[in-house]
Amino acid sequence: MARPVREGADGKVPADNGRQLTSSLPHFAQPVGLAALLRCLKARRIHTVVYTGYTLEVLARRAEPAIRAALELTDLLIDGPFVAALADGAGEWRGSRNQRFISHPALALLG
Repeated sequence: MARPVREGADGKVPADNGRQLTSSLPHFAQPVGLAALLRCLKARRIHTVVYTGYTLEVLARRAEPAIRAALELTDLLIDGPFVAALADGAGEWRGSRNQRFISHPALALLG
């Protein structure tokens, strides 16, 4: 079971796997902080899964460099907003059926 990311007393994220970042806001609402956190996790070889609340196409239209950086540091993106009417049958990892699994989203933008 995933546990929340917690910094140690030295301000560093522990190097073990099994961490989950949760937020009541879409993570890409604060792209600079998200990119910084993802950079720390990737430096520790931690697999990253990010729920966006936005579609990849919407994120691609945003001009902030931190958006691109966060996408480059994301192993699996689960995009799209949660839609309560589409919650039934969404499966274990999606909140609603409109959400997509996108492996290495920065590469998906290239092709």
